[in-house]
Amino acid sequence: HRNKVYRNIMALRPANLVHGITRSPEEMLASTNLTKKWIERRISNFEYLMNLNTIAGRTYNDLSQYPVFPWILTDYTSDSIDFENPLCECFRDLSKPIGAQVAERAEHADIKYHSLPQDGLDPPFHWGTHYSNPGAVLYFLVRMEPYTSLHIELHGRFDHPDRQFYNIGQSYDSSTKGQGDCKELIPEFFYLPEFLVNSNNFDFGARHDGKSLSDVALPNWAKSPEDFIVKHRAALESEYVSSNIHSWIDLIFGFKQRGEAAKQALNVYHYTSYEGMVDLDNERDPKKRRALEAQISNFGQTPRQIFKEAHPRRMAFTAAGLLKGSTLHHVLKAPALKANAIQMCDPGNPVIFVGVSGGAPSQVIERGVMDNLVTVSRNGVYGIHNWLARWTGNHPFYCEKDTQLDEGVRAITGPFSPTSQSLCNVIRLSSDGRVLFSAGLWDNSIRVGTVNQHEIIPCSVLYQHKNVITCLELDGKYLATGGRDTTVVIWKLLRSGGECHGLKPHPSAILYGHNSQVTCVALSQELDIVASGSAEGIVLLHTIKQGTYIRTLVPHIPTDPESGHLSIALVGIASNGNIVVAGKMPTKSNKEGHHSVLYLYTVNGKMIKRVKLEDDTTALFVDGDRVVLGGAGGSLEIRCMDYISVKHKLRLKAGVLAISKDPRNQHLFVTTADGKLLILTSTAKPFKKS
Repeated sequence: HRNKVYRNIMALRPANLVHGITRSPEEMLASTNLTKKWIERRISNFEYLMNLNTIAGRTYNDLSQYPVFPWILTDYTSDSIDFENPLCECFRDLSKPIGAQVAERAEHADIKYHSLPQDGLDPPFHWGTHYSNPGAVLYFLVRMEPYTSLHIELHGRFDHPDRQFYNIGQSYDSSTKGQGDCKELIPEFFYLPEFLVNSNNFDFGARHDGKSLSDVALPNWAKSPEDFIVKHRAALESEYVSSNIHSWIDLIFGFKQRGEAAKQALNVYHYTSYEGMVDLDNERDPKKRRALEAQISNFGQTPRQIFKEAHPRRMAFTAAGLLKGSTLHHVLKAPALKANAIQMCDPGNPVIFVGVSGGAPSQVIERGVMDNLVTVSRNGVYGIHNWLARWTGNHPFYCEKDTQLDEGVRAITGPFSPTSQSLCNVIRLSSDGRVLFSAGLWDNSIRVGTVNQHEIIPCSVLYQHKNVITCLELDGKYLATGGRDTTVVIWKLLRSGGECHGLKPHPSAILYGHNSQVTCVALSQELDIVASGSAEGIVLLHTIKQGTYIRTLVPHIPTDPESGHLSIALVGIASNGNIVVAGKMPTKSNKEGHHSVLYLYTVNGKMIKRVKLEDDTTALFVDGDRVVLGGAGGSLEIRCMDYISVKHKLRLKAGVLAISKDPRNQHLFVTTADGKLLILTSTAKPFKKS
């Protein structure tokens, strides 16, 4: 009856129906161009697998169709592991099902298949259990609610401690060597360290050896749950996996999922797990129908088949780097950097903001015009310079200085409030380079101006804050502002045809919780998080879309009773959700003394690391898994967001004011207090076509 009601509702095509047109997985995939993006290394392995799971009907909302990910590694006992070493034998065979990794077990599965009736009502199968089912999901996530309660609901109580998830290496051995176990992994193994920790102190009992079951035992090469996630994610993105994961896709989502190819690959599961193999609508026997529904729900379901032919292999890194518009040669990950200096202004009026539009090089050449490189000086004077990335092989860029800059006749409307301290944080350029947003003005407004080849034309003025705006940041289609009135305001960008045209006149959310002025703000549209820091020494996390409060971070030194609260200057959000906070930590013993500190938190509020810095941080820029720090004394550091480890360290002649990057990831822009614009590029020569 439920299915009939559903079909009748769908047939009426109600006005609020979101997905009115049913498309096959193949059609959905073709419309996204995801496979091409993955082949050309424009998206990561993790992102591609998550999208394939979604298209194949996998969802976090259904335990029987939970997203499925592969076991990657076989070595969980070594003290160290090198994923990029071609001689490293630490990876599983991705061309075989997880249950067929060991030759003896694979042979047993083949014998079992051929020993079952070939012409009976139930088709033969290699594996009596499935690689993804509710029991497996709850097995891995039992330490976290609501999965703890669901686990108890499934078993009636906590399962026997010897059958619980307690050791990652042991679970791999069970999936590859054990009887009746062939489960793959879940996405949390690549981004969520909390599921490995018994933070709720559940009493799971003691194992047969008398040891209490609590946190999950990690591989020897992982120092902490966070370290395991970082390294496990790195393994997923390694060159070996990039070159072989297509074979696993063939097994789970592709042509080896069914038919003769599945038989040859030892990849046949119980027939009730496959879409379309059981017609519940025509089953008239209520008892048999309930039995089939229970079988399908508890045994697990094979994803919908997406590919009918062999999945293509991913391009080699070198080949993908030759493609037009490639962003693989990331300046923040370059082995060495070269700095090129341009004297933009005099030291008394240095550049406090630099941004560049993101047109494709081929389009720039076809149009006969260059991109815009926009600079704004401390007094509001702006320049619109001609910019061309990778002009020739010997010259990684071409920059033609705006001749009107030295005249100082063009300035963004304002003026800035005389009490504004960090003007570098109140100017931003839209990603397409068409709109400039500025704040920190005496009238508490946001000014919006459109950028062309010659000038910035004022187009709107928006008011919401009751005092001067102290910080501004944008990401995707959202812009966030923080002010002395202790509020954070979320604005939505006006977009049409893929271009930005300004801001919507009314904010989408107003966030409260600070008791002093907001000093910095950062947001991630992808993660739906906005982080705001204030002078009182706290960082608040809210959702962007709903404005819902998430949690408060309070950076401090628990082992140092002499330390006060952190005077928060800057905050950033990494692509994996880690949050970096920079500021000054005063000491009670010396009221004038302080030391600069950098904190790293997980998105769930756990402090991962605290680092003392040699220089006072004046600029912070986060991109992907890299954070760039600029100091008042001229220090410039590129650090990894996973461990805050230093990758590059430069000493400049003047203090750093602002840091940004070009959209193609090839150039890093740094402005300094002596009026210079530094353009950092990789010293490695770009790949050439043979």
